[in-house]
Amino acid sequence: SISNDLVSRVFSLTPRTKTVDKVNGLTFALGIDSFIDYPSIEKINGINLELNPASIFIFMFANPRNFSEKESVIINGLHLSTGNLYDGKINGVALSFFNINHSLNGFSATATNTYVTNQNGFHVSGLSNVSQKSNVVILSMANYCEDMKGFQVGVFNTSDLFQGVQIGIYNYSNTASKGLQIGLINHSKKHKGLQVGFWNMNQKRSFPFINW
Repeated sequence: SISNDLVSRVFSLTPRTKTVDKVNGLTFALGIDSFIDYPSIEKINGINLELNPASIFIFMFANPRNFSEKESVIINGLHLSTGNLYDGKINGVALSFFNINHSLNGFSATATNTYVTNQNGFHVSGLSNVSQKSNVVILSMANYCEDMKGFQVGVFNTSDLFQGVQIGIYNYSNTASKGLQIGLINHSKKHKGLQVGFWNMNQKRSFPFINW
């Protein structure tokens, strides 16, 4: 179908042509669409298969704090990738070696690192999960979120603003936290709730085992 000179297709290779703005079916991608200035946001409804030739280099040099402020690609469905760098959104299931994205909504499993601006749902990463804003359950060795609501489970859990539950060896909230921290060491600059661990620190006191 053609609308405003833009084309919708059932199958597409990417990088796409500038006339294709929607794929309802299957795409096979090289993972470089974010570097191309398209006139419209690409929408993929279905399955996105991605073999990114630059995966290892992006993984080695990516800046986890370089949060994206826009969306150039929207994937609704299943995303399978060796590793992607998107100023985009994934709604559904994402399975990848690493994942750098604007937003993730649903479920994702990443072998190494996840760097994302916004995320909602359930997300698992082998090494780290770094986000700006999250309403999620996160499982990873190291977790960092600026504004976190939900569950952080890992060896190291760090946040600026936190509401929910942190479970790990070391749990830290830099600005304020509300809820429950369970770990070997729990530290919050301003905590409202309960801390359970070998040593617990908040604005009121430092105390072993249980703090409030």
